[in-house]
Amino acid sequence: METVVSSSNPPGYSNVQFGNAQNPNFTGGTPSAFDERPVPSNQKYGFTIQNTVSGNDKTACVRWNTIQQPNNYVVPQLPYGTHKIKWVITDGCGNEEICEYTFVVKDCKKPTVVCINGLSVNIMPTQMIALWDTDFLQYTEDNCTPSNKLVTAIRKSGTGTGFR
Repeated sequence: METVVSSSNPPGYSNVQFGNAQNPNFTGGTPSAFDERPVPSNQKYGFTIQNTVSGNDKTACVRWNTIQQPNNYVVPQLPYGTHKIKWVITDGCGNEEICEYTFVVKDCKKPTVVCINGLSVNIMPTQMIALWDTDFLQYTEDNCTPSNKLVTAIRKSGTGTGFR
């Protein structure tokens, strides 16, 4: 389902109309908040276009800003997945040019695993031991997945790869 954020008719702050790409003038869609931070409404992000003029050149960038700080622009933090930005430029004479660019936002950072330092285990007379990954794990964290959703496991050194 494709969603359009129109620069000529932005959706407002902390709001976007999902699934509106096929509608005339990109109206309708399913309204949804995209800035779910627990901050006052005047600090919620909204889509905006930052224009910069240098001589005869005009540069436009998709940014976020807030009602509280309209001239403080930040780069949007888009969700993981494939996105497309499509610029439709029209001049005063009705001429139109379209440029589109597809890009992927992906998580390239591996999770952080911190083990408890200095542990030792006694081998039983049966020459067997029972170890659990949680016996050695101090904590895990990731920039994308909550810690309680990370999967951890243990395997014998030098046997295979991964955990499944």
